[in-house]
Amino acid sequence: MITPYLHFQGNCAQAMTAYQANQAAGLTGDAPFPPLGFFLGYFVFLITMMFVQLVSMVAVAEVAARPTRALAAMRLAAESVLRNLFKLVQVYVIASAVLGAVLMIVLLPLVLLGLGLMLLSQVLGIVVIGLGYVAMLVAIYPLMFAFQYMVWKGLLAADAPAVVEASVSA
Repeated sequence: MITPYLHFQGNCAQAMTAYQANQAAGLTGDAPFPPLGFFLGYFVFLITMMFVQLVSMVAVAEVAARPTRALAAMRLAAESVLRNLFKLVQVYVIASAVLGAVLMIVLLPLVLLGLGLMLLSQVLGIVVIGLGYVAMLVAIYPLMFAFQYMVWKGLLAADAPAVVEASVSA
Protein backbone atom coordinates (compact mmCIF):
# COMPACT_ATOMS: atom_id res chain seq x y z
CA MET A 1 0.00 0.00 0.00
CA ILE A 2 1.34 3.41 -0.99
CA THR A 3 0.76 6.05 1.61
CA PRO A 4 -0.63 9.43 0.47
CA TYR A 5 2.60 11.34 1.16
CA LEU A 6 4.39 9.15 -1.42
CA HIS A 7 2.06 10.21 -4.25
CA PHE A 8 3.30 12.79 -6.80
CA GLN A 9 2.38 13.74 -10.39
CA GLY A 10 4.38 13.33 -13.65
CA ASN A 11 7.52 11.46 -14.71
CA CYS A 12 9.91 13.15 -12.27
CA ALA A 13 7.41 12.60 -9.51
CA GLN A 14 7.28 8.88 -10.33
CA ALA A 15 11.05 8.69 -9.90
CA MET A 16 10.73 10.51 -6.57
CA THR A 17 8.00 8.09 -5.50
CA ALA A 18 10.13 5.07 -6.42
CA TYR A 19 13.11 6.56 -4.56
CA GLN A 20 11.05 7.11 -1.42
CA ALA A 21 9.47 3.65 -1.71
CA ASN A 22 12.97 2.12 -1.91
CA GLN A 23 14.03 4.06 1.17
CA ALA A 24 10.91 2.92 3.04
CA ALA A 25 11.51 -0.69 1.94
CA GLY A 26 15.09 -0.50 3.15
CA LEU A 27 13.97 0.77 6.56
CA THR A 28 11.40 -2.00 6.96
CA GLY A 29 13.72 -4.75 5.75
CA ASP A 30 11.77 -5.48 2.54
CA ALA A 31 13.56 -5.93 -0.78
CA PRO A 32 13.70 -2.67 -2.76
CA PHE A 33 12.48 -2.49 -6.32
CA PRO A 34 13.93 -3.08 -8.85
CA PRO A 35 16.10 -5.95 -7.65
CA LEU A 36 19.83 -6.08 -8.24
CA GLY A 37 19.36 -8.77 -10.90
CA PHE A 38 17.45 -6.25 -13.01
CA PHE A 39 20.44 -3.88 -13.08
CA LEU A 40 22.90 -6.69 -13.75
CA GLY A 41 20.73 -7.93 -16.61
CA TYR A 42 20.52 -4.40 -17.98
CA PHE A 43 24.30 -3.96 -17.98
CA VAL A 44 24.87 -7.38 -19.59
CA PHE A 45 22.30 -6.43 -22.25
CA LEU A 46 23.97 -3.03 -22.75
CA ILE A 47 27.44 -4.55 -23.19
CA THR A 48 26.04 -7.20 -25.57
CA MET A 49 24.35 -4.55 -27.69
CA MET A 50 27.53 -2.46 -27.80
CA PHE A 51 29.39 -5.54 -29.09
CA VAL A 52 26.69 -6.26 -31.70
CA GLN A 53 26.70 -2.62 -32.81
CA LEU A 54 30.48 -2.57 -33.23
CA VAL A 55 30.46 -5.87 -35.15
CA SER A 56 27.66 -4.58 -37.38
CA MET A 57 29.49 -1.31 -37.99
CA VAL A 58 32.69 -3.10 -39.04
CA ALA A 59 30.74 -5.58 -41.20
CA VAL A 60 28.87 -2.81 -43.03
CA ALA A 61 32.17 -1.07 -43.76
CA GLU A 62 33.64 -4.38 -44.98
CA VAL A 63 30.72 -4.96 -47.35
CA ALA A 64 30.92 -1.37 -48.58
CA ALA A 65 34.69 -1.40 -49.11
CA ARG A 66 35.18 -4.85 -50.65
CA PRO A 67 33.11 -7.49 -52.41
CA THR A 68 32.46 -9.58 -49.29
CA ARG A 69 29.24 -11.47 -48.61
CA ALA A 70 27.22 -10.21 -45.65
CA LEU A 71 27.55 -13.31 -43.45
CA ALA A 72 31.27 -13.60 -44.18
CA ALA A 73 31.66 -9.92 -43.30
CA MET A 74 29.82 -10.46 -39.99
CA ARG A 75 32.07 -13.44 -39.17
CA LEU A 76 35.24 -11.48 -40.04
CA ALA A 77 34.03 -8.50 -38.03
CA ALA A 78 33.14 -10.61 -34.97
CA GLU A 79 36.51 -12.36 -35.06
CA SER A 80 38.43 -9.09 -35.37
CA VAL A 81 36.42 -7.40 -32.61
CA LEU A 82 36.96 -10.33 -30.24
CA ARG A 83 40.66 -10.48 -31.13
CA ASN A 84 41.09 -6.75 -30.36
CA LEU A 85 38.54 -6.45 -27.55
CA PHE A 86 40.94 -5.18 -24.88
CA LYS A 87 42.28 -2.43 -27.15
CA LEU A 88 38.76 -1.46 -28.21
CA VAL A 89 37.64 -1.14 -24.58
CA GLN A 90 40.62 1.09 -23.85
CA VAL A 91 39.84 3.30 -26.84
CA TYR A 92 36.15 3.41 -25.85
CA VAL A 93 36.89 4.54 -22.29
CA ILE A 94 39.38 7.21 -23.37
CA ALA A 95 37.21 8.44 -26.26
CA SER A 96 34.14 8.61 -23.99
CA ALA A 97 35.99 10.71 -21.43
CA VAL A 98 37.40 13.08 -24.05
CA LEU A 99 34.10 13.34 -25.93
CA GLY A 100 32.20 13.99 -22.70
CA ALA A 101 34.58 16.80 -21.75
CA VAL A 102 34.49 18.35 -25.23
CA LEU A 103 30.71 18.19 -25.42
CA MET A 104 30.42 19.75 -21.99
CA ILE A 105 32.78 22.59 -22.91
CA VAL A 106 31.21 23.23 -26.33
CA LEU A 107 27.53 22.51 -25.74
CA LEU A 108 26.99 23.92 -22.25
CA PRO A 109 27.46 27.58 -23.30
CA LEU A 110 25.32 27.02 -26.39
CA VAL A 111 22.50 25.45 -24.39
CA LEU A 112 22.67 28.26 -21.84
CA LEU A 113 22.55 30.79 -24.68
CA GLY A 114 19.49 29.07 -26.15
CA LEU A 115 17.76 28.96 -22.78
CA GLY A 116 18.61 32.63 -22.19
CA LEU A 117 17.12 33.53 -25.55
CA MET A 118 14.00 31.56 -24.64
CA LEU A 119 13.56 33.89 -21.68
CA LEU A 120 13.43 36.79 -24.13
CA SER A 121 11.46 35.11 -26.91
CA GLN A 122 10.40 31.50 -26.95
CA VAL A 123 10.29 31.37 -30.75
CA LEU A 124 13.79 32.89 -31.06
CA GLY A 125 15.18 30.40 -28.55
CA ILE A 126 13.60 27.42 -30.33
CA VAL A 127 14.94 28.63 -33.70
CA VAL A 128 18.48 29.05 -32.31
CA ILE A 129 18.39 25.66 -30.57
CA GLY A 130 17.02 24.04 -33.76
CA LEU A 131 19.78 25.59 -35.89
CA GLY A 132 22.36 24.46 -33.35
CA TYR A 133 20.95 20.94 -33.48
CA VAL A 134 21.17 20.86 -37.28
CA ALA A 135 24.75 22.19 -37.12
CA MET A 136 25.64 19.47 -34.61
CA LEU A 137 24.20 16.78 -36.89
CA VAL A 138 26.09 18.17 -39.89
CA ALA A 139 29.30 17.88 -37.86
CA ILE A 140 28.59 14.49 -36.27
CA TYR A 141 27.55 12.43 -39.31
CA PRO A 142 30.83 12.79 -41.27
CA LEU A 143 32.77 12.11 -38.07
CA MET A 144 30.67 9.02 -37.41
CA PHE A 145 31.32 7.57 -40.87
CA ALA A 146 35.01 8.49 -40.70
CA PHE A 147 35.22 6.69 -37.35
CA GLN A 148 33.49 3.68 -38.87
CA TYR A 149 36.00 3.60 -41.73
CA MET A 150 38.99 3.99 -39.37
CA VAL A 151 37.76 1.15 -37.14
CA TRP A 152 37.26 -1.07 -40.20
CA LYS A 153 40.69 -0.12 -41.54
CA GLY A 154 42.34 -0.86 -38.20
CA LEU A 155 40.55 -4.17 -37.67
CA LEU A 156 40.13 -5.74 -41.10
CA ALA A 157 41.96 -3.87 -43.84
CA ALA A 158 45.46 -4.92 -42.74
CA ASP A 159 44.61 -8.66 -42.63
CA ALA A 160 42.52 -8.80 -45.77
CA PRO A 161 43.78 -10.14 -49.07
CA ALA A 162 44.26 -7.64 -51.84
CA VAL A 163 41.28 -7.15 -54.10
CA VAL A 164 42.01 -7.67 -57.77
CA GLU A 165 40.99 -4.59 -59.71
CA ALA A 166 39.15 -5.20 -62.95
CA SER A 167 40.78 -3.49 -65.89
CA VAL A 168 38.55 -1.46 -68.15
CA SER A 169 39.72 -1.32 -71.72
CA ALA A 170 38.48 1.34 -74.06
